[in-house]
Amino acid sequence: MFAKLNLQQRLVSIFLIVALIVLAVAFVGYRGTQELSNYINTLSQTSLPSIVGLGKINRGQTQIESSERLLLVPEILPAQRQAALETIDQAWSQINQGFNLLDSARFKNETEKNLYQKFLQDWKTWQQAHQNFMQLEQEYDKLGIRNPEKVRADLLAQGKPNSPEMNRVILALNLRNQLDETKLKQNFLFDKLNDSIFTFWQSNQSFTDQIKLAAERQVNLTKKYLLLCLVMATVVLIFISVKIPAYLNKQNKNAIQALERVRDHLNQQIEIKEREAIEAKQNLNLAQSQLIQAEKMSNLGQIMAGIAHEINNPINFIYGNLTHASNHTEDLLHLLQLYQRQYPHPATQIQRFAEEIDVVFITKDLPQMFSSMKFGADRIRQIISFLRNFSTIDESEMQAVNINEAIENTLLILNHRLKRGIEVSKNYGKLPPVDCYRSQINLVLMNIIGNAIDALLLPTEKTTKKILIQTENGEEDQIVIKIRDNGLGITPQLKDKIFEPFFTTKQGVKGVGLGLYLCRKIIEKHGGKIEVFSEQGKGTEFSIALPIKQKI
Repeated sequence: MFAKLNLQQRLVSIFLIVALIVLAVAFVGYRGTQELSNYINTLSQTSLPSIVGLGKINRGQTQIESSERLLLVPEILPAQRQAALETIDQAWSQINQGFNLLDSARFKNETEKNLYQKFLQDWKTWQQAHQNFMQLEQEYDKLGIRNPEKVRADLLAQGKPNSPEMNRVILALNLRNQLDETKLKQNFLFDKLNDSIFTFWQSNQSFTDQIKLAAERQVNLTKKYLLLCLVMATVVLIFISVKIPAYLNKQNKNAIQALERVRDHLNQQIEIKEREAIEAKQNLNLAQSQLIQAEKMSNLGQIMAGIAHEINNPINFIYGNLTHASNHTEDLLHLLQLYQRQYPHPATQIQRFAEEIDVVFITKDLPQMFSSMKFGADRIRQIISFLRNFSTIDESEMQAVNINEAIENTLLILNHRLKRGIEVSKNYGKLPPVDCYRSQINLVLMNIIGNAIDALLLPTEKTTKKILIQTENGEEDQIVIKIRDNGLGITPQLKDKIFEPFFTTKQGVKGVGLGLYLCRKIIEKHGGKIEVFSEQGKGTEFSIALPIKQKI
């Protein structure tokens, strides 16, 4: 039939066939793109606002719980109380933002709507308990008695059991008991509300996974249709090239080349869409992991700050009294020596008791005991100071930090792991203070030194395990930190991947592959650079360069 057509009809037929193929390819590509766009819109209008909103609500609630615990501390100062109240107000602002995001999200099914209603019921119950707590705390603060137990004891000691002051103290005690009971109830409601948040979050996560699977299926289907269209186009072009007379070969070749360019362009578009889909999936997984990691670090920081605060007060009492106790002991020992010189021949009973308790040994050993106790108290205070600095995950401003001191504090915290046959050599340069976020740099040092310890604890034939830490002034107003171990080293293939998210060589639950990734992000945030140098069988060295002053 094609042979009976004249030249003009053949050209028109060729044009129509090619046009139909191009339209089919364009339609398939447009349809696939539209479907992917619909999936992305669905995800951005449902799951993402819900996840972000729940995160804001949970963080705000956690800040409120922490501030309420601070309000119950008897030794709280007015400035600290005001700061806690401001933190609560800021947390409520964050919570309102979270609810606005939840309100903007659409419910996907009746189950999610019911989960949201249950979450709202638990939230209102917790909110009522919080309001009761704040009302009781205001009444308690108006009395001006932050430590009623101590004031009551003082009044009883002064013989004023029925005085007006005692009545105010009893009222304060009652309010304090009500506050404690309300806080216990609120803790239970907090846990219950967290369960509701987690269940609601799981529902959104399940829907997100379904969206991802549907998007992947759509991409695969689009690829199949495009491939089919390309095959059809190739077959048609071959058929036409055989039937067209020789004088149209040149025109046919040009047409084929044009179609091949279209095919290459479409293949490029397919590859771009595939990369975009893969990157979107990776970014979503990374965002979820960072959200979970941030929540863990927030909870860890609160726990560490609480522990440091609880230990700090008693150790300050011990440390403050050690000097006085040592001085008093020296005075008593001096008095004992004066007695011995004035009365060299005491009574038999005194002489016998002195021999039993070994007065000479006590005289020599007691000052040494106080010296050891003071050394131990100093060490505890150093650990508490580091815990406070390390627990401040979110810092608003940079500080001038002594890097050598930060390394020493990190080694102090990791000392229990270094006792397993690991030798640490330190070569500190004379460094100026560095402008940085203290807790973030502490996190980097903890990760790098911790990784060096992990490398040295692996089975090896080496008899000595060493870590070398060196600091020095670098070029262009920078300081350089070098941390080297003599472990097994890293292969060239793995060395190129260690800063990628979710990459880890640790077995079990020791790591999730975010440690070195976060280290690089923190150093780059400070305008610095982190590098790794490794040779198999000889060890690994991490080099960190940080600017001394941050550019404004």
